[in-house]
Amino acid sequence: MAEQPINPGVVDWSGENPGMYLKLDESGPFTCLVSFFRVVYSPHGGGHGVVILMDPQGRDPNAINAFYTDNRALAEYLKSEFLAHFAAFKDNALLPNLSIRDATSFTHAGDARSSWTETIRGPGIDMALTWSELSQPFLVNYRPEHSATGKHYMASLFIPGQRAEVIVNGVRGVGKPIPRDMYGTKSTTAFLAFSETCIQKRLRSQVMTHRTEGEIRYIAGADISTSKESPKAYAGVVVLSYPQLEVVEERGLEDEVAFPYVPGLLAFREGPVLIKVFEQLTTEPDVIVFDGQGLAHPRGMGIATHMGLVFDTPTIGCAKSLLYGRYQEPEQVKGAWAELRDPQGNVIGAVVRSKPKTSPIFVSIGHRIDLATAIGILLECARGVRIPEPTRLAHNFVTQLSRGHGRKGDQPRLL
Repeated sequence: MAEQPINPGVVDWSGENPGMYLKLDESGPFTCLVSFFRVVYSPHGGGHGVVILMDPQGRDPNAINAFYTDNRALAEYLKSEFLAHFAAFKDNALLPNLSIRDATSFTHAGDARSSWTETIRGPGIDMALTWSELSQPFLVNYRPEHSATGKHYMASLFIPGQRAEVIVNGVRGVGKPIPRDMYGTKSTTAFLAFSETCIQKRLRSQVMTHRTEGEIRYIAGADISTSKESPKAYAGVVVLSYPQLEVVEERGLEDEVAFPYVPGLLAFREGPVLIKVFEQLTTEPDVIVFDGQGLAHPRGMGIATHMGLVFDTPTIGCAKSLLYGRYQEPEQVKGAWAELRDPQGNVIGAVVRSKPKTSPIFVSIGHRIDLATAIGILLECARGVRIPEPTRLAHNFVTQLSRGHGRKGDQPRLL
């Protein structure tokens, strides 16, 4: 079967992961280990981290061996799910109990054609990592059987460095890069790794398409406003009582998105900002409705499905327009609906008339709910207008945020 142009797996994280695995000579043990992360997307949002083992053998009690980060949840995730499988780290006795410490500044400088430096600063730490005499870049495209974890596809742009320098609080790391062969391509153990993406092939094997929730007391609508031209984003969540549909809680956030605009991959661009808003809620919704697609998506992974898996909560995709599939127009009365099918004839959603003689809405399963229940909930929430109350109110809330609270700044702000 020919290789498909779109990988059907789920992106676990994406960003940068340069490293330095230094030795005094090729046959000796590692004398300094560094793995740096600049993450733009993960289940725990974006952030930075650097694992530094100035004494990988653990002989010097005064040596700095730690994981420095500005996102502790992300650091724990990377340490357990990825670093623990890296060849240079997986058998290291220090890793399981490696302390996670705060860093406040992660900056880079240089030219990836010659020399590159990452600088990390925070309480008690001043670190500079420099890769130099950089060689010709090459693209790595590992299948799971070749990747470190054994279960991820991994794509990355590698740039080997002939020299590497580690300075931590004025102390220089011991060792040098050594040559290594990567499936016939010459490289070294000091390398830049840009645009690195780890994709796990799990998709519908984890999506639940049957009803799992009990009584619905609270239903939430989520929406986000972004632009192709700007990283600025406004995200909002409105929680309503059900079936009364009275507003119980509203939360909003002004932030910047790090993932580029790619049609069909909006969950990776918008998801991290929405996660931050949901983390601020004091009322836990029993069902979440997203202004977007669920299974009615070319890869079956619209934002409603993606976020449903992240939160492990029943979710529904409620879109205003068709993204994917074919259907017959439903009757013009409220409650009429028609099946939405993919090119193979599989039912992936429903085209629902939520108001007589108006354009339909496009409903699809997100996660932990069946299609008939999703349709029924949204019809119950359609109170005289085309768009059901959860996403209608979330859209209005986000519009107010974007018009009334715009400001410059890099830090996310709860509104």
